[in-house]
Amino acid sequence: MLGVMLIHTMRKIHGALFMETERVEKMNPGYLSLIWIVISLILLVSGWKDVVLHNIPRRQIAVFFIAWFLLVFVQFEVKGMKVCGIVPLIAVIGIYGLVSRISAERRLQTITAVILLGTIDFGMRQTEGIAAPALPDSAFILALAVTLLVRKPALQISALSLSLLLSEGMVLVAAGGRMPASLGDAVFQDHWWMTVCTARIWTLLAEGAAAAVKHGYHSLLERTRQWRK
Repeated sequence: MLGVMLIHTMRKIHGALFMETERVEKMNPGYLSLIWIVISLILLVSGWKDVVLHNIPRRQIAVFFIAWFLLVFVQFEVKGMKVCGIVPLIAVIGIYGLVSRISAERRLQTITAVILLGTIDFGMRQTEGIAAPALPDSAFILALAVTLLVRKPALQISALSLSLLLSEGMVLVAAGGRMPASLGDAVFQDHWWMTVCTARIWTLLAEGAAAAVKHGYHSLLERTRQWRK
């Protein structure tokens, strides 16, 4: 019961901090990702990089944004399927996180998170009977799940990137020839940006809450010891 109440409360906070489902649905595809890109750039330039992406080098972040702005306008076809240029970029980000210098246990944990998150996203889209993700509910659930499974920024982004590509691939396979085959369109970009940014925000809030509880516990313990003396 407590867990259900906590999730319900977090969804209310999420709706207040971000956008309600009706507002998101009225926005043209691509606008949401543009908003998150602007917010991310403002935070990074204003000195929040070490807080939001503390273990990712600045050079890699700069290369990512430059590559995104160049590849977002590129499209190519693979066996009749239209693929946006950002798909290889997101795939490289996901794979790079897995092959970086991490332990085998953490790598296995990240791969497990990829499969779980991809299955959750695919299941939600099949339940709703739509090919496109249901924002912002899908972003909220995936962000909450990855916050519980993976904490480091690089691994979070890697897991979410590969899981969304996995989900997109499963949707295309399940749809067969009943829908235009495309990968990495504006809706997918909105989904990626909102999920990644939401995950980082929830992780920071969780870490802040944990630090506050830890500090309060130690303060209370210290006062108790002084009182006993």
